[in-house]
This record gives sequence, structure tokens and C-alpha cells, in this order.
Amino acid sequence: MNTQAVLILFNDQSRYPLTESVKLGRAADCQIRLDSYTTVSKVHAAIYLIADGEWEVEDFDSTNGTYVNGHRILEKQRLKSGDRITLSQTQPEFLFQLETQESSERVAQTIQQVENNLWGLVHDRSLQTLTGHASPVRGVAFSSDGKFLVSGGTDKIILLWNLVTGQQLRAFEGHKLAVNAVSYNADGQWITSGSADKTIRIWERQTGKQLQLLEGHTMAVNAIAFHPQQKLLVSGSADKTTKIWDLNTLATQTIESKMAVTAVAWNADGSVLAIASSDRTLKLWDQKTQAEVMTISGLRSIVNMIRFSPDGMVLAISGDDKILRLWDVSSNQEIRAIGGYPWQIGSLAISVQGDWCASGSSDNTIKIWKMMS
Repeated sequence: MNTQAVLILFNDQSRYPLTESVKLGRAADCQIRLDSYTTVSKVHAAIYLIADGEWEVEDFDSTNGTYVNGHRILEKQRLKSGDRITLSQTQPEFLFQLETQESSERVAQTIQQVENNLWGLVHDRSLQTLTGHASPVRGVAFSSDGKFLVSGGTDKIILLWNLVTGQQLRAFEGHKLAVNAVSYNADGQWITSGSADKTIRIWERQTGKQLQLLEGHTMAVNAIAFHPQQKLLVSGSADKTTKIWDLNTLATQTIESKMAVTAVAWNADGSVLAIASSDRTLKLWDQKTQAEVMTISGLRSIVNMIRFSPDGMVLAISGDDKILRLWDVSSNQEIRAIGGYPWQIGSLAISVQGDWCASGSSDNTIKIWKMMS
């Protein structure tokens, strides 16, 4: 299968297709010229094709070093798709990406299906900032119409925001420890929250009244999501279990994982459930049979957000490495990666339409930006 190697500069998402030998530096003869970076040597590093689909990077005795995934390299190092290459300790930073013809076709099809949003794969860096939490924000979620946002933080508080005006509408209080995850139901009338206090609470959006307290996990609740069509709720916990709650009867079904569950998500019709755990794997489960249908292993970092594209064929995966990865379900391959923001912490949220993103920030605020094509 033909592959194309590219470097993607995190700073501005510039893409550099790689030929058999590419030099990086400030010198005029470098194929990737970085003369605006004073920490980069004249000829800083080079990337070589050593076999079909196999690449390696070499540092040219640069003053400030070349780093792969945060580690300084002292000799030639083989590269894997998704590796981060940094010239000097902090910047410029690149993502090394291998793209197949099949994955490129999948990207093109997705762009045609859904334009002007995340699945168009380009984003704008303009931000809206929401201020109200007294400590870091660990969970964020959009309403289905994209007009409201709910957030939860280590201050134990859940806040509801009007995104049209940017105003805080109300606070929901009751958790005894940090709120790790929040979710909206399909019609936007209910909000749910999962906490380090091991509980799940369901709230009425309009009044702020607590409707239900769900107990059953033995450790912190890290992830939560309402089913898009049925009165079901899924929760993932540090106790290595995922529970599917029937909100009519409060009966539960339990799926076991090898390590703590960090993220959960339904596809558009609720027929497939995605579960990520701290062993850096992500599994897809058939909702009716609870049979595992696919495993994504070898992810670069722990996953804290999953979202399906509208057709269910592409997954958006966000992790602790602050990279938003797009994964083709049919081929079980990564097809694109988008560099994250340095302030991002905790969970990333993507609106149902895929046109807005939100994330908790290290300065206790929520950052929101528009996805554009």
C-alpha cells in the first residue's frame, strides 16, 4: 500500500510532504527552512526514507538537540506515525505522519459528506474564554443544538453556560469531590455528572434540581455519556468497569476492562459504544450483544475524549498528548492528527455538529474555538 510521509508543524498546521532525504534548519539549502526560530541550528536535523514506509531522523550535532516524543536523540532513530519531533526542547515541534492512499480517500469522502466542521480537518485558532470555575476544569459537554455548554471542575461545581451570550446561567452543587465528566441528554433537558466521589448525578437543566443519584462504582467516575436515542447512560470508572444504566429501571450492565476507564462515547444511533482505558487502548462494542467488534491499541497517550463522525466511520480521539487524532474505523488506521493547544487539560468536547470544540484550561477557564474548512 502506497504511503506518503508528512511533517505537520503544530504552530500553524503547515504540512511538509517528505521526499527521500529532507534537511531541517535555518540554512538556505534546507528543504524545510526554519529561519524564524533562533534556537534552531543552520542544519539542525534530517529525515530519511530507509525502506518503503520506513523513516528515521538524525540530529546533526545541533546546539539545542533534536527530541522525539520528549526524549533527546543521540543517534539515528526510527520514526512511527504519530511521533512528535522537536528541534530544541520546546519548538518548533512537528508531528510525523504516515498517510495511505486509502486513508486519504477516506478523508476526502468525509470532507464531501460534512463540510465546514471538524471533519473538514482544518481549525481556526480564535478563542472564546469562559470564566467562572475556581479550579481546573475536568469535563465539558455541548448541548445537542450547540447553544449551551456544561462544565465540571475540581471545585466540585457544575456550571451551565449560554454560548450565544457567553453568560453563566446557573451552578449545580452536590458532589463531594472533583467533577470529572459531564454530559447532555439528546433533548437537552437533562445534564449528568460523574465525580471522584464515585457517584453519578442527573440534573434538570432548567431548574438545577437533582433528579437522580446513581451509586455503583467503587472508585472515581471518569467518563459519562447519555445514549442518543434511549433512556440509557454509560459511565466509565477508575474501578476498571463501564456501566450501562437503564434510567427507567436503574438496572445496570457491566463491561470489564483491564485498567481504569478514561473515556466513553456512543455513535450517532447508539448501536456502537467506544470505551478507552488507561492502558492506551480503545475498544468498540456492539450495544445489543455487548460483543467487542474492534480494538485500537498502541495509542501514544491515555485517551480522555472520543467522538464519532456523523457516519460513524471516523473517530476523533483526544489524549494527554494534546493531539486530536482522526481514526478510520474501516481500516483501523490513524488518518490525520491535529496539534493541540498548550493550555489544554482534561477532556476535550466537540459539538454534535462538529463545528465547535471546547476544553478545560490550566487557568481554570474554558476555551472554545470554531472548527472551519
